[in-house]
Amino acid sequence: MDFAAPFFETEVSYGLLVLRAGLAVVIFAHGAQNSFAQKIRFYTNSLHISYLSALVVVLICFLAPIAVFFGFFTRLAALALVIQFIVTAPPPGDYFPGMRNQKGGDYEFHILVITCAFSLMIMGCGPWGIDRWIARELL
Repeated sequence: MDFAAPFFETEVSYGLLVLRAGLAVVIFAHGAQNSFAQKIRFYTNSLHISYLSALVVVLICFLAPIAVFFGFFTRLAALALVIQFIVTAPPPGDYFPGMRNQKGGDYEFHILVITCAFSLMIMGCGPWGIDRWIARELL
């Protein structure tokens, strides 16, 4: 089981706990704004991605914040969020549907989420996370 140890080991920093909880709450609230069908329709019609890809994005937006909040497979959930927010970023020089209609704008939220999730990928879940318990008790 030594191969899994680096995946679950984490830094003991309460800053990571705050980062993890804040990111999870914001992403969960972001994902809960619309119904499942509305989100699928938005991704397939406005961003022109396939139904399967849209389904994966919606499921990530629902499941990843829960995993991040509890510190369960934090690095994997954070990687999923990074990929999701790179894929769903507004195209350069284009309008982002449903936003301020500011040409080329609205990248700030995506950059912030990617940065926070990338930090969790590097450092781990921090204290009070299931990953930390797995690293101490099971590995």
